[in-house]
Amino acid sequence: MAQPTKRRPILGFAQAAVYTVIVLAILVVLNFLTAALIITYTIRVSLNALMAGVMFGFMLRLAMLTVAVVLLRKLSWIEDIPLLFTVLITHIGLLIWETRYVSMSLAYPGLKPRATKREALRQQQGPSIPVKEAGAA
Repeated sequence: MAQPTKRRPILGFAQAAVYTVIVLAILVVLNFLTAALIITYTIRVSLNALMAGVMFGFMLRLAMLTVAVVLLRKLSWIEDIPLLFTVLITHIGLLIWETRYVSMSLAYPGLKPRATKREALRQQQGPSIPVKEAGAA
């Protein structure tokens, strides 16, 4: 008589690891969305408010994430190793995405400045004075 095969857990962890990854990934995304909201609201006030919001917002978000992880670790279905790697990898991944694709400068928050029509025409036409005449002047 054939014995039923036992399901092997993924990478040594059971379904709890999958639930851990899902919950922590949601927490990390919420962390970054909170950072975006803080930047969005403080940039409307002033540059000093933006800097204070980013600095204190980071400390507040880090404290909230720490409290969430400490509380989640007490649950029976949370695995420690997937928890650690999920927080680490998703934060690093989102930081790389943010630095690569989010364009922000203090002069134009979230926007790339457009060239005016006059500047665009100058670029198309080239220099207005020929090089030989410019040297003679």
